Amino acid sequence: MSIKKFILTLVSIFLGGLLIFALYAMSVVSGNLPSFEQLENPKQDLATKVLSSDGEILDHFFIKRRTYIPFDSIPKGFIEALISTEDREFYNHWGIHTARIFKAIFVKTIIMGKKEGGSTITQQLAWNLFYTHERTLKRKILEAVTAVKIEQTYTKNEILELYANTVYFGRGAYGIQVASQVYFNKTPLDLTLAECAYLVALLKGPEIYNAEQHYERAIGRRNLVLRLMIDNDKLSVNEYNLRIDEPITLTNPKSTNGMSGVAPHFVEMVRQKLEKDERYGMKGYNLYRDGLVIYTTLNAQLQRHANSAVDEHLREFQKQFMTSWTWKDKAQLINAVVRQAIREKPDYIAVRDNEVKREKILKSYLKNQKFIDSVKRKVTLVQTGVVVIDPTTGYIVGLVGGSPEAMKANIESRYSLNHVTQIKRQPGSAFKPFVYASAIENGMTRTPKLIVDHIVTHFQVDKCGVRQVQVQMAELFLFPLA
Repeated sequence: MSIKKFILTLVSIFLGGLLIFALYAMSVVSGNLPSFEQLENPKQDLATKVLSSDGEILDHFFIKRRTYIPFDSIPKGFIEALISTEDREFYNHWGIHTARIFKAIFVKTIIMGKKEGGSTITQQLAWNLFYTHERTLKRKILEAVTAVKIEQTYTKNEILELYANTVYFGRGAYGIQVASQVYFNKTPLDLTLAECAYLVALLKGPEIYNAEQHYERAIGRRNLVLRLMIDNDKLSVNEYNLRIDEPITLTNPKSTNGMSGVAPHFVEMVRQKLEKDERYGMKGYNLYRDGLVIYTTLNAQLQRHANSAVDEHLREFQKQFMTSWTWKDKAQLINAVVRQAIREKPDYIAVRDNEVKREKILKSYLKNQKFIDSVKRKVTLVQTGVVVIDPTTGYIVGLVGGSPEAMKANIESRYSLNHVTQIKRQPGSAFKPFVYASAIENGMTRTPKLIVDHIVTHFQVDKCGVRQVQVQMAELFLFPLA
C-alpha cells in the first residue's frame, strides 16, 4: 500500500469514527439535558438553619448538610486556590477546555492508563448539580454539553459561587460555609490561606486527605495546592514558605457532629412542632431541602449556663446514687431491663415475623456482656429536665431535656424522652406561687403561721426486689386576714 493510500485510509477511519461519535453524542444529548428552568434554578438540597435569639446557629435540619452564601462571603484565598488547582484557564474557556481533554485522553490511553483530570470547574459543577458520579462516556458527554449551557446562563463569578456552595468536602459537609464550620469552627471569611488551601486539597478525595487519619498525606496535598498558587502568580515564594509551616488544626468532629449543638432537645422539640402544627405555616415547604431559617426564643449564652449547672449537679447526684445502688441480688431486674432493651433494638424489630431469628438475636445479646453493661449504665443514669421561661413573654429561653451524659454517649439521645415536655409529674411546690398569689389577691397579706408539719414515709418492695421509698409531706398554713 502506498503512503498516499495509507494516509487516506487513516483520515477515512478518523472521520468515520468522528461521525459515529457525533451521532452517538447527539443520541445521548437528545432529551437528557437539563431544561432552561433547571439551569436557572438548579435544585439543591439546602439545610435549614435553626438560630437562637442571640444569633447563634443551634443546629441544622438536612438531607445534605449545605447552606448557601453569596460570592462576596467566599474568601478570595479559596477562589484563587481552587482555580490554581482545578482549572487555571477558568476565565478563558467556555465551559470545556479542549486541550485538557485531549491531554487527559492521551495520558490515560498512552501512558500506562494513568488518570489525568480533564474536567473544568464548570464541568464539575454540572456533574454535582445534575448527574450521578458514574464514570461513563455518556455522562462525560452530558457533563460537557451542560457545562457549555451553564456558561451561557451564568457569569464566571456566579459559577464559582454555585460551585463553592455545592461541592462535597467530607464529614457530611456540602459547600464552603458548612465545611468551614465542620473542619475549623470558623466562618469562611475567617479562614487563613493555608486553611483555604486544605479545603481545596480535600476536593481530590476527602477520605484520602483526611488530616486526622493521614496527616502527612494531607499536609503534602495542601502544600501542593499552595505551590500551584505560586505557579499561577497568586502567591509569593516568601508567603508560601510561611504558609507551609502552618499545621492543620481541625475541630474535633464530635464537637460538630456529636452532641448536636447546645440545645439538642429544644431543637428536636422545634422540629416536631414545625412538622405537626399547621399554625406554623410549613405547608408547601420541606424542612430538610428548602434552606429555611428558623428563629427561636432560646438564648444560647443562657443555655450554656443551664447545661453547665445541670452537668455539675447531676455528676454529684449520680455519684450519690451509685454509692447507694447495687445490682447484687437483682438478677430478675437485670433480666427484665436487658430483655426490654433487646426488644427495642432495630435488628430485633426488623424480624418481627420470624420467631426463630428473634430468639437467635435475643440469645446473642443475652450473652453479650458489653451490651448488658451498657443497659445497666443507661437505666441507672440520673435524668433531669430544666426549662427557663421569661415570665414577661412566656418565651422559652433555655431548655435541658435530659442528662448530658446520655447525649455524650449517644447523639441519638436527642430523639429520646424530653424530660421537660414529655414527662408527666405532679406539680409539687411549683404550684405554691399560684396558691400564694391567689391568697394575696384575696387579702391574705400577713405572714402565715405554720400549724402542721407532718411527714409520712412509705416503704414498698416491688416484685423485682427494688425498694421504693415514697415521702409525703403535709404542710398546713394559717393565713390571718389583713
